[in-house]
Amino acid sequence: MRTLLAHSTRCRFRDDGAEHEVAVVCRGEEWDSGDGEVAVSIDGKKVVEARRVKWNFRGNRTVVLGDDAVVEVMWDVHDWWFAGGGGGGGAQFMVKARGAGDGGRVWMDEEMASKGQPPGGFFLHMQCYRR
Repeated sequence: MRTLLAHSTRCRFRDDGAEHEVAVVCRGEEWDSGDGEVAVSIDGKKVVEARRVKWNFRGNRTVVLGDDAVVEVMWDVHDWWFAGGGGGGGAQFMVKARGAGDGGRVWMDEEMASKGQPPGGFFLHMQCYRR
């Protein structure tokens, strides 16, 4: 049985930036096999393609978009893949725009976290479930 999980949303990575469509697709043949694929597209361009999900269930990529926005795309589909055919497992997709003031850091550093400060800039979190 081939399973397909697809979600999409629209967002802006910067206040003055263009609107983008972010889409995620998870495909699986059999839940106990190593076959499967995770794909993330931005504006119809595939920016992440992880095959053999059994071994590539987490990862990240840096992407430069057409409007020169630099974004980090991370995925974690461990629970989605290994929860079995009964459902309940969620897939996590995160997109973080890298700003000029980030000092090269993508995510929140320990100093900011210890002070209870949220990360700056745009952050998109898509949580997807299968039935």
